[in-house]
Amino acid sequence: MRRLLLAAAFLFAAFVPAQETRKFRAEDQDRRFKKWLEEDVVYIVTPEEKAVFQRLKTPEEKEQFIEQFWARRDSEPRTGVNKFKEEHYRRIAYANQKFKSAIDGWVTDRGRIYIVFGPPTSIEKHPMGGTYVRPTSEGGGITDTYPFEVWHYSTVPGLGHGLDLEFVDPTQTGEYRMAVRETDKDGLFMTPGLGMTKLEDMGLESREGRIRSSDAGRNLGLEGDAQSGVMVNSLLKMQEYFGLRRPPTLRFSDLEAAVETHVHYDQLPFRFRYDVLRVSQERALCPLTLEIAHRDILALSGSAEAAHADIHIYGRVERLNRQIAYEFEDVVSAELSARSPRARSLYQRPLPLEPGRYKLTLALKCLQTGRMGTVETLLIVPAPSGGLETSSLILARRIGAARPGEYFPSQFTTSGGLKVYPNVSGVYEVNEAVALYAEVYNPAVDPSTRRPATVVLCEIAADGAAAPLVSDDITSGSCVYDGTKISIAKMWHDLNLPFGWYWLRMRVSDTIRKQTVVATRRFQVEAPPASPSVP
Repeated sequence: MRRLLLAAAFLFAAFVPAQETRKFRAEDQDRRFKKWLEEDVVYIVTPEEKAVFQRLKTPEEKEQFIEQFWARRDSEPRTGVNKFKEEHYRRIAYANQKFKSAIDGWVTDRGRIYIVFGPPTSIEKHPMGGTYVRPTSEGGGITDTYPFEVWHYSTVPGLGHGLDLEFVDPTQTGEYRMAVRETDKDGLFMTPGLGMTKLEDMGLESREGRIRSSDAGRNLGLEGDAQSGVMVNSLLKMQEYFGLRRPPTLRFSDLEAAVETHVHYDQLPFRFRYDVLRVSQERALCPLTLEIAHRDILALSGSAEAAHADIHIYGRVERLNRQIAYEFEDVVSAELSARSPRARSLYQRPLPLEPGRYKLTLALKCLQTGRMGTVETLLIVPAPSGGLETSSLILARRIGAARPGEYFPSQFTTSGGLKVYPNVSGVYEVNEAVALYAEVYNPAVDPSTRRPATVVLCEIAADGAAAPLVSDDITSGSCVYDGTKISIAKMWHDLNLPFGWYWLRMRVSDTIRKQTVVATRRFQVEAPPASPSVP
């Protein structure tokens, strides 16, 4: 009987609909993303980042956002280990272990401060409270206190040096709350005639006045006794309190300021382009690719032979009503050498966007030279037409298979598992391979074969010429249908084109619907530069 029950249970599990399994996985992902936003990074995520994350639709977009969230806070991106992320999660674990009371440690005030600012320089602990001799700054005199701690920080970014934070346990349950006023720890504060300050003892200050003064943070219209100075101290405490609740500032504030003030720089040359790859009818992924020529940076560095460069990148995508749709920071590091005059660094950031018109703003700064470059441009994500259409036609220098562990939409990786390195400038050397990547959407499918019936023809023609130099039917061998779209990848290795300008034209014909779409890109073939004379 037991075996029959086990067999029945197995059969029931085996026939659980696939959509139910997908539903459970989607719910797990939703819970994980919700926990990441509302627990893991709740104290360090900026309002702008939170708004962008909440607008993302697909798990892939959210995974990429999380990856870049940590990358932009990594102070040493070349090490391969994100020390900021590791330290952040260590602090969360420590807070949960050390500051837990009736609530989890990360939720408490001590946990929040520890997670954001790390361990204090020193801690003064009064776990039992008791008799307390007030310093002159708090009015002097003797009183009794609740359990409290004073955390001293030598430096807190954005708030200055020599910061003392008090945490008080008025309920004596182990949950220490951040004090806004010095009187928060005073157990006799509301008891007339006990725990008096020196001024109260001398008759120069009333308890009622001190209560009103200490309440300045809640009722700023009530003025207390000016002699005590408690009003000023309370306002300073409130300033510190709300300052500590702000997320840490981003690394590249100088680049953000350059964007905000609309000051344009052209001291640091770079090239860029964006392409549009459709993810769904409502979303597109727009790979933004930057190209930095090493010879340009080397010329600015004043070094004739070799140099190291760290390029800070700040980017912002805004809707035309100035609402930020996406924002990012990153670092590109490169070793420069005069022996490689054609060397360049490529950087790519896939931008998840809805159809519409946006303003793209980029700011780059070379850390070693201090030179900056900025640019603004219109970014357009077309709305789907519903018929046969193509993505951007991406001219590339190289196309290859993604390595294990590299998944879409990481840098240069397509949904089909290819690595596509765009030719941002559109300039090729003689005998350099010319590569093409594009995607075709909404092809009609033959019911009998369950595959589209499309023909893809590529032509390369000299600028101004009527007849093409190359006419290549790449339907077989260069096109892959994955059930939703056709991915096209093609490399020409032996074109032997002379110097000049050319057009690459891709014509896609749907023989079922009798529809045709054409995409074109212009490119140049130029002579290689003369090799530098190296002694």
